[in-house]
Formats: sequence, structure tokens, C-alpha cells
Amino acid sequence: MKQDRVYIALVVGLFLLLVVGLILQPEKISWNHTYTKSDKTPFASRAVYELMPDLFPGQPIEALYIPPAEFAEKVNADSTNKKHFNYIFIGDYTSFGPYDSRAIAALAAKGNHIFIAAENIDGFLADSMGVHTQYQPMEIGQDFSQPDSVKLNFHDTALYSKRSFSMRPGENGSYISISDSVEDVSVLGRNTKGNPVFVEKKIGDGYIYFHSVPLAFTNYYLLPGNNSGYISRCFSYLPVAPVFWDEFYKVGRKESQSELRVILKTPALKTAYIIAIILIALYMLFQSKRRQRIIPVILPFENSTLKFVETVSRLYYNKGDHTSLAKKKLVYLLEKLRIKYQVPVELKQEDSILAISARSGVDEETTRRLFVAMHHIQVTSSISEKELIAFNRTVEEFWKKAKH
Repeated sequence: MKQDRVYIALVVGLFLLLVVGLILQPEKISWNHTYTKSDKTPFASRAVYELMPDLFPGQPIEALYIPPAEFAEKVNADSTNKKHFNYIFIGDYTSFGPYDSRAIAALAAKGNHIFIAAENIDGFLADSMGVHTQYQPMEIGQDFSQPDSVKLNFHDTALYSKRSFSMRPGENGSYISISDSVEDVSVLGRNTKGNPVFVEKKIGDGYIYFHSVPLAFTNYYLLPGNNSGYISRCFSYLPVAPVFWDEFYKVGRKESQSELRVILKTPALKTAYIIAIILIALYMLFQSKRRQRIIPVILPFENSTLKFVETVSRLYYNKGDHTSLAKKKLVYLLEKLRIKYQVPVELKQEDSILAISARSGVDEETTRRLFVAMHHIQVTSSISEKELIAFNRTVEEFWKKAKH
């Protein structure tokens, strides 16, 4: 018992030491492009999302965890709400399917404003709008804060110098290509190469805005220089109206945040949780081997019926009551034939002989001898020892040939 306590204390101590080490280690910065409203990582959009109340004062800001088609159904079902709204998508790429694309176009046609910022704009919506993205590597500067850094500017010459947007070299090579046959598309912003990066497409009573540099709307790029002014200017094309911020294409549908889900989402807690499970499993494995009891051998139950039959048979045989023994053997045999082969047994019926022969697989001659012997035992009032032995041999001969 004392030794077990030592093992448990050792395991708990190692586990606590590991947890403390994981908590105290410096947090690694994730440079993944998430664009989510809740993450504080550089390329998430928490700071931009928190800026929405200032850009759209007095308007509700809501994150959506459902696809556009489902959101459009809810909007259409709510006949009491006739207010127009803004619908914002930010991500590395957009490849809306037919249903979502039609829903977005229909929402814009009813007077709503759709803002899409993505480095790769593709799919059904891009095809139907005639707006796609292409990539052209930019000239690499040394630092995004230096004068030779790559910039994004608005097409409006009055705002060209006031609202330029500085980026790290190589992070804004995507630009928008507009098909020649497309109408009602206006260029709102360009990069230093003169390629469009921000355009608007009029659809019905509303607009769809396309921006090919989504990194501009992340935590990392909100603060340097005059970048916040550029972001404000981009969103100033949208009316002051309720804002719906898409999270579905980043994290999917919103799920319940249970304690286990929180642990699994936090890298340090997830690692500690997995290690704890492994240690507990190892402890249980080794302890089960040390403490496993000897499994007792349980013998099968003896067939007492056979012993009873054997005892009764000896009793009749020793008494010399061959007639009673033969009669009882006959009753047992008739019942066994009836149950085993599921046919009525009539000793003088030819049909019974043929049926038993067919189902048992015993030839007709042997079966007929068995029936003759059974009939003799049935009608005879006194059976000798020799007749009993002969009857028993006939029965044994039948069962040896029968199929089991």
C-alpha cells in the first residue's frame, strides 16, 4: 500500500511539473490567416471587428455562423424588418457555391451592401459577376513602414495620398481582373502597379464590393501608420446600417463551448490533458498486471439426466424386469424420433417409415427393422433378456447410420 502511494505521488508530481512548465513557457505567435473576430493573433480580425461600432454608430453588429443561403431565407421570412444592411466577408479565398452565390446576389439586388475581401475570389459568384483575382508578385521593399514599401491607394485622386495603405512586401500581390463584357463595375482602389484592388459592382438597388487584399483588415495591419484611416475609408462606402459579419466561412457553425471544448482549443491545456490521459492509462495498465487475481477454473455442469437414466436402467436390469425396461426405452425412443425429425411416428404406417428414413438419412431397410422391433416391444407382454439386447442393438445400429 505504501509503495502504491509513492507511485501515485510520483505521477501527480510529474503531471503538475509538466502543467507548470506549459503555463510558464512563452506563448508562440500564430501567423495563420484566420480572420476571425475573436482571435488576437496577428492575422485575425478582432481589432477590426471591435472597430465596427465606431464606423457604424448606433447600428447592431452581429456575427453570423450560418451560410448566406440560410441567412437569406431568414431575412425573407422576416416580413416585418425592411431595413437594409451590410454583409461583410473577409478571408483568404471565397468560392461560393450556386446557392450561396444566388443568395448574395439576391440580397444585394434588394438594396443591401455586400463587402467581400479575399485574396482569391473564385467560384460561381465571381463567374456571374465577371470579377476574378489574379496574382502578380510585387517589388520587394525592406520594410512596410519605409517610403519604398508597397502601398494601396484609393482611385479618388483627392484621397490618394491621405489614405494610402502600407503593407509588407509580397503580401499584396493579388489584384482584381474585370471582364470586358461586365458593366456597372467601378474601380475604387489600386496598388502601386496600377492594378485594381478594390471595386464595386452595382446589382439592382444594392452593391457588392470586392477587395483583393484581405490582410488589410487584420489586427497586424490596423495600427501601423495611417492604415486605420484606409480601413475606415473602405468601409465608408457602406451605408450606416446594421452589420452582419460572416464567421461561417472561417469557423463553421457555432457550437456549444463546453469545458472539454475549451481545453481542447487551448494548446497548453490540450497537451496537458492528453498527457494526463496517457499517464492514467499507463498506471492502470501496470497496476492491473500487478494486482490481477487468479481466474478460477469453473467446470461445466455435469449432465445429471444421463446419470439418472443410467441409474434407472441398472435398477431395472439388476431386478431382471426386462419388459419394463424395454417399454420405457421404447417410449423414450418414440419421443426422440418425433422431436428430432418433426414427424408423427406410427409404427404400422408406411408413411412414417419413409419419412423417418428420408429425414435421418438411414436406409429404408434399417429403418424398417427398427420399426418392426419397436412394434414387437409395443405388443409383447413379456420381454426376455435376449429380446431386450436384440432391440438395443437394432436401435444402436439405426443411430450409427443417422445424420447428426
